[in-house]
Amino acid sequence: MDLGLAGKSVIVTGGASNIGRAIVLTYAKENAKITLADLDEEQGEKVAALALEHGAQSVQVVKTDITQLSDVESMVKKTIDKHGGVDILVNNVGWDKLQFFMETTPDFWQKIIQINFIGMLNCTQAVLNIGSTYTRDGITVQLLVPTKSHQTYMNVTSGLFEVRMKVINNWSIN
Repeated sequence: MDLGLAGKSVIVTGGASNIGRAIVLTYAKENAKITLADLDEEQGEKVAALALEHGAQSVQVVKTDITQLSDVESMVKKTIDKHGGVDILVNNVGWDKLQFFMETTPDFWQKIIQINFIGMLNCTQAVLNIGSTYTRDGITVQLLVPTKSHQTYMNVTSGLFEVRMKVINNWSIN
């Protein structure tokens, strides 16, 4: 299938495994240039090799903690250096642990918020501030995949929806 993504520069957070891996391999089949941002560099390199076999123009793995803005900014700069900009951002990282709410703690809530909300904000802002090739055919994709039915996680997801709407309204082309 040709989606017109050949040569597009794509960042996939959490691309080393599971849904992120499938996303990376799908973009590879479209002949994209891929930055795989993940904490698991070793697994990321395995997926990168597969992506090249599937047709990616180029793939780089950048060890990135999306909760740390400096890590994210460094990853975006490496993407610009290697691929000339950023056309597509897939915010795929998501984390949760299934347990009863009364068994959770404020530290647990903070971890969920840092990974699932702040991480997405860090990535989106870094791409829009320093990495977007933003043209009339530029694309930014926002994606968060809930992993479990946990109330705190679902509340964060609702907050992400509001942020997405604000970004879309601020960046839409008339």
